[in-house]
Amino acid sequence: MRTIKDTINDLIHNDNIRNEIFKPLGSFIFNEVYFYMLLILVYCGLVFFAVLGSLFFLLNIHKKLKTIEDKLFVSV
Repeated sequence: MRTIKDTINDLIHNDNIRNEIFKPLGSFIFNEVYFYMLLILVYCGLVFFAVLGSLFFLLNIHKKLKTIEDKLFVSV
């Protein structure tokens, strides 16, 4: 007489059962997680461009302040 453990082990190692159970489960999980992965990717892209824009803005302010500072020290 076979035990429940042996029966479950045979079911898991059977290729037909594995394809019928685990493949649809994997595609279901992928379809559910796909939207959230896409959302995280878009969020990271937006954050990257926001930081990049801020850096360019700060660089522009720094250049303007540098020119003002140079004009003040030259006239003194």
